[in-house]
Amino acid sequence: MKRILTIITASLMISGFAFAQDPATPNAGFENWTQIGSRYDPDNWNNLNPSTAILGVYTCTRASGVDKHTGNYAIKLQTKTVFFQTANGVATTGHLITTAPYGVTGGLPFTGRPDSISGWFKYTPASADSGFIQFQLKHNGDTVGFVRFQTGNYTTATYTRFSAPITYFSSATPDTSLWLLSSSRAANPIVNSALYVDDLQLVYNPPPCNTPAGLTTTNITGTTAKLNWAAVTGALQYKIRYRVKGTTVWTNTSSNVLFKNLTGLALNTQYQWQVRTKCSSVPLIYSLWTLTKTFKTLAVRSADDWDNNLNLLTVYPNPASNKITLSFETVNNEVATLSIINTLGQTVLNKTVTVNDGVYNEDLDVSSYAKGIYSLRIKTETESSTLRLLIQ
Repeated sequence: MKRILTIITASLMISGFAFAQDPATPNAGFENWTQIGSRYDPDNWNNLNPSTAILGVYTCTRASGVDKHTGNYAIKLQTKTVFFQTANGVATTGHLITTAPYGVTGGLPFTGRPDSISGWFKYTPASADSGFIQFQLKHNGDTVGFVRFQTGNYTTATYTRFSAPITYFSSATPDTSLWLLSSSRAANPIVNSALYVDDLQLVYNPPPCNTPAGLTTTNITGTTAKLNWAAVTGALQYKIRYRVKGTTVWTNTSSNVLFKNLTGLALNTQYQWQVRTKCSSVPLIYSLWTLTKTFKTLAVRSADDWDNNLNLLTVYPNPASNKITLSFETVNNEVATLSIINTLGQTVLNKTVTVNDGVYNEDLDVSSYAKGIYSLRIKTETESSTLRLLIQ
């Protein structure tokens, strides 16, 4: 058995295999066990019990009470003597071959690239022995990533968390994975060394959430401005905040595109603004805010100030026959009035809508409207936008 484990461990570095919950770590908390005769074997984890049970020797057992970390159970692996040889207590998500040529085969499909492994362990060595917890990723038989956490050759009497980073050797996407737990070192194991393991986990650190770049301010008038920035790969949304220079209170808004139109600004006033990236909703992850960008509105209100708001309102399709989708942007959290007026000056639709976070979208049924030209108008306390709508 000593020779078996040595060859198995060596084969982990040079041959192919795999396994999983995550899906690479099934039964990660070792809560599920199957009774076979008088013994219990951990579900989804192979061990030497099927080969040693005939002698009444079990190197893998179910731990409970003070010997588990959470839940009801943990796994206990203990090095024992079998057929006058020393057999490590081992458990693996692969398949143990206990006859020549020995080794580990099989595994579960897995394509993830976790950052590290973690879990909880207790360890009682015999003499100067030490155990290990190992994880490997493969692609077409080649090692993609590998990590081995080695216990110390001293007693760890209470459950202690371990964490170890996976070293990656290529950028290939894995196709298989493998866990291997051992109560003794691969060479020269010592009888009675015992390893307890519970709550194994693969740790995924989120990719960096980049801050937008390329900030510019364009279309500046007395009361409006357009804020622009470059795209960030993987962005779900962009958060924007702006304020009058010299003040401390920010106005917050958002955008799903690479710009934000500001309206209702004060004449001849300096403003500061920043933008950041929303990279994830669960968990909620934002980038850092950009450095502050400054612009100054014009000193005189021009005729274009009012008309520039027209580009905030869009409707499609136009012409339409059954349904239209309208969208517009306004100052954060405003109330707006939406009106549709026919050529006789009659208002065929008039409703109040609440704009949350500066962006409003709505689908409207216009199938009952008479064919013709209509004016679609959005009005708030600070702005108004109107465009022509053709129903045909």
